[in-house]
Amino acid sequence: MLIIMFVIILVFLIGVFLYGKRKYGFYERGPKSLESFLYPAAMVMIKIFPKKFFGSEDLLKDKYLELYGEKDYLHNLKMDKIRIAAYFYLVVLVFCIFLAVASFKEQFEDKEIFKIQRPLWEEGDTLCDVQAVMSYEDEEYIQTRSITVKRKLLTQEEVNQALEKTKKQIDLEILADNTDLDHVYKPLKLYTKDPNTYATIKWTSEMPSLVDERGNVYSHEIEGAERLVLWAEIKLQNQLETYPVELTIVPFESQASSEEIINWRLDETIETLNNENEEDYVVLPKTFEDVSIKWLTDTIQYVKPIMMILIFTLIMLFSGRYSKVNKRIKQKRIEIEKDFPDFISKLVLLMNTGLIVQSALEKIAYDYDKYSQGKNKKPLYDELFKAMRNVGESGTSLELELKTFANRCHVKEIMRFVSIVSENIHMGSTLTEKLQLEADQAWHNRKSKAEEIGRLAETKLTFPLVILLVVLITIIITPALMEM
Repeated sequence: MLIIMFVIILVFLIGVFLYGKRKYGFYERGPKSLESFLYPAAMVMIKIFPKKFFGSEDLLKDKYLELYGEKDYLHNLKMDKIRIAAYFYLVVLVFCIFLAVASFKEQFEDKEIFKIQRPLWEEGDTLCDVQAVMSYEDEEYIQTRSITVKRKLLTQEEVNQALEKTKKQIDLEILADNTDLDHVYKPLKLYTKDPNTYATIKWTSEMPSLVDERGNVYSHEIEGAERLVLWAEIKLQNQLETYPVELTIVPFESQASSEEIINWRLDETIETLNNENEEDYVVLPKTFEDVSIKWLTDTIQYVKPIMMILIFTLIMLFSGRYSKVNKRIKQKRIEIEKDFPDFISKLVLLMNTGLIVQSALEKIAYDYDKYSQGKNKKPLYDELFKAMRNVGESGTSLELELKTFANRCHVKEIMRFVSIVSENIHMGSTLTEKLQLEADQAWHNRKSKAEEIGRLAETKLTFPLVILLVVLITIIITPALMEM
C-alpha cells in the first residue's frame, strides 16, 4: 500500500511539473539553475496551496517595501514566493522518490528461509536473527528471536568452570522483578542459555501447574503460599548437572493471554533448535503443535526514518520561509547604521561650504550614483538616490521624500536625522549645528558598536582555545600514561 501511495504522489508531482511547463513555460530571466528549472511547477503549487502557505503577503509587504521600495517590491515578493515553492516541490519530490524505493525494498527484502548454514567450530558461536510469523486461532503473531549456532568443544576443566559460572548466573538472574526467592509472585527469568558460558539450561518444576518450565508463575491459582523446587538441568557439551532452586510462591491474580501462550511455545521451539549441534544445517520447523510458523529474516526499516526526516525538513522549510528576507533586512539596517556617520559628516561639510540641505543631499546622492557604477552598493546611498531622484523628476516635496526614505531605511538614526531636517524646514532652526551634534553622536555610537563586536569576537574564540588546550594536555600526558 505504501509503495502505491508514494507512486501516486510521484505521478502527481510530475503532472504538476508538466502542467506548469505547458502553461507557464520555463522562466527565461535570471541565472539558469535547478531552482529556475522548477519555477513552472512552483507556480502551479502556489495556485494549489493556500496563499499564506508560502508566505503571507500582508506580513511580507512591509519587509519588501523596506528592501525594494514601492516600485520593485511586488516583483521581488512574487519571485521569492516562487523560489520557496520550488524548494518545497524539490524536497517533496526527492523524498517521495526515496520513500518509494525504500517501500519497494522493504516489501521485497523479506526472504523466507528454511535452513541456516552452521559455522565451523573454530569460528565460535554465532547469532542469527529471524522473525517468526505465527498463525494461531485465526490471529497472526510476529516475534523476533535469535538462534544460536554453537562454537567448538571445551576441555573438561573449562566445562566444569563454565558450569559453576552458570550456577552463579542462575542465582543472580532468576528473580527478575521479584524481591527474593521467598516472595515470588511475578514471572521468573528462566533463561535457556547462558550468554557467557554458552551452557544450555532445561528447567523442571515440581508443580508445573504453578510454575512452568518457562518461568510463568500462575500465582492466581493458589490461596496461600506454596513452596517448591525448580530443577535446572545444565548441559554443556556432553556433561549434564542438576542444580536445585528452592522458592516460595505467594498468591497473585494473573491470567495468561493468547500471546503469552504462543510466545512460550515459540521459546520452547527455539530452545530445541539451540540444543541441536550435529547436522550441517539448522532446519527450521514449519509447525509446532497446532501452530503454523513461517520464518523470516529480520528486516531493516527504511520508510519510517525517511518519513521523519521529510516531516522535519518540511517543518524547517515552513518555519524558515521568512528567514532569507529577514536576514537581508537585518544586513541592510546594519550597513545603513555603519554608513550613517560618514554620510552625515559629508552633509555637514557641504552645508558649511554654503549649500542648502537639498543641494547638499542631491550632490551626495548623484556623486554616489556617478562613481559607484553599480559596484560596492550601499543601501543608505541607494535609498537617498531614489528619494532625490523622485524630488527632481516628479516634483514631490523634499520633506515627503525624506519621510519615505526614513521609512524604507527603518533605522532610528535616519528617522532622527529626517526629523531634524523637517524641523528646520518648518521652523528655520540652526540645522548645521544640530547635524554636527548628530554626527558626533553617530561616530561615538559606531565606535561603541565596534568595541562590542570586538568583545564578542573574543568570547567566540574561547571555545576553540579550550579545544586546543585539551589537545595540548592530551599530547603532553599521553607518553607518561603509556609508560605507566
